[in-house]
Parts: sequence; structure tokens; C-alpha cells
Amino acid sequence: MDRKATRLPLLAKHSRRTWEWKYQVRGDCQGRLSTWRSGLSGNGGPAAGATIARVRECLANDLDAPGALEAVDEWVRESLESGGTELGAPGLVGRALDALLGIRL
Repeated sequence: MDRKATRLPLLAKHSRRTWEWKYQVRGDCQGRLSTWRSGLSGNGGPAAGATIARVRECLANDLDAPGALEAVDEWVRESLESGGTELGAPGLVGRALDALLGIRL
């Protein structure tokens, strides 16, 4: 398992909820990380500002890390499906992932 993906299972569940580690989680997180890398690999993409603001808002709201991950998932889906014209957007989202969630791609 990619070491960077080990952080994702911890962020995917709210800190106030009890959960168990399951090996399926490992595969799910590895897939998510791979999808994120694909979505962030281009020079342009959808506008990043609203996504970064949503990640910050989720984290400020009782540390809603699962909501923050979903915001990134949605940005990546849009990037992969329709691209985008904002140059540097993937870099902005990537830096936000590193700074706000501790996931450096």
C-alpha cells in the first residue's frame, strides 16, 4: 500500500464515530489516491477556489474530514470528465491537500 494512502482511511471517517479497519478500506483508499493523481496531473482544471474554500469549511465544521475528501473527489471527477480552463488549478488543489489534509501528491 502506498504510504500516502494510509492517511486516507483515518480522514474518511469522522473522528467522533467508531469504526474498524478493514482490508477493503485499503483498496478503496488506494483507488481514491490513484484517481486523485490522475485528476491533478494536468496543467489546467476546473476553478479551484470554491473547492479549497469547501475543504476549509468542512474542516472548520467539527473537523469534517470526510466532507473535505468529498469536495476533492468532486473536483477531481469534474477535472477528469470535462477538464477545465483554469491554469494552475491542479497545483492549487494539490497544495491545499498537502497543507490542509497532510496528503502530498
